[in-house]
Amino acid sequence: MLDYQYKFIKLNKSYGIRLMNNADDKDIDLFFELFYDCFGFRQHLDKIWFNWYYNQNPNGICNNYLLFDIEHNKLIGAYGFAKIPYYLENKEKIGVLGVNGFIHKDYTKRGLYAELMNYGLKIETKNNLAFSFPHGNNKGSVKGHFNSNWKLFEDLHFFEKEINKRIINKPENIEILEDDFKAIDFEQFNKKNFAFIKDTGFLNWRYTQRPYRKYISIGFKDQENVIAYMILGKYINQDKLIRTQIVDFNAIDINTFEQLLKGAEYFAQIEQSYKIDLILGMGSKYIESLKKQNFHKSGEVYKLMIYPDINESNSNALLGDFDAV
Repeated sequence: MLDYQYKFIKLNKSYGIRLMNNADDKDIDLFFELFYDCFGFRQHLDKIWFNWYYNQNPNGICNNYLLFDIEHNKLIGAYGFAKIPYYLENKEKIGVLGVNGFIHKDYTKRGLYAELMNYGLKIETKNNLAFSFPHGNNKGSVKGHFNSNWKLFEDLHFFEKEINKRIINKPENIEILEDDFKAIDFEQFNKKNFAFIKDTGFLNWRYTQRPYRKYISIGFKDQENVIAYMILGKYINQDKLIRTQIVDFNAIDINTFEQLLKGAEYFAQIEQSYKIDLILGMGSKYIESLKKQNFHKSGEVYKLMIYPDINESNSNALLGDFDAV
């Protein structure tokens, strides 16, 4: 009999929750069996990817809570909490990011997903905040977050631009960065009222060490110092068209951000992309720069949810902070 950390009854049926053993092959096989059942098979999501994302994060392992139908000894749901550092009220803290939550289709609309999420939140947010980024079109997930007392912090909109076929010159001060990101002084970016903290270890883990995907990292150099950086990912749609995505960036001022945008468009053209995009909250200081360079807001949106809540208005959240599947 499985050793559940929490048991409850819903509609006269018994359910149990326990923490996943991230090093146990049987638990990992169970996880992927349900994951593929819910989302379909994805070749690049396997045990190598799992070990990278769930176990190798330099800020700590991802705690993954598993939900079982006790009577049938069947895994029916999972919800993970990855570690994510943030800066708030002049302090650096380690919060958690809700990741890869799902439930078997035969067990939906019973309040089980909210029960699973609530249990994990009680354990993981005793002294810190939790963050989550459900897609705006995923009405069930958004509703589940509200039912579990998450608060909507801000909407993160996609801004996109079609790549012009004319030849674009690379801005003079833009160059590809070394993989170790050691030339970046992160202190110039991280001390904000509220911000997700980046450093060399995080960027190396997230982008250099990630299996199965490659990223282009570019920087703006002022003499020997990198005062802005941008990380470019590649998304290929069903029609085999390439979309370059700005998944992460930091800039010391508006001018360097605009130079990075031009550099990103140059590299997107080299990759033969048809479009370039990124996500930003509407309170971002970079919105006007995007408009000036002919980026347009699309209808696609992610919702940054926070648990329990903070008295702030906007964040520096980007696609790379949560999109790791």
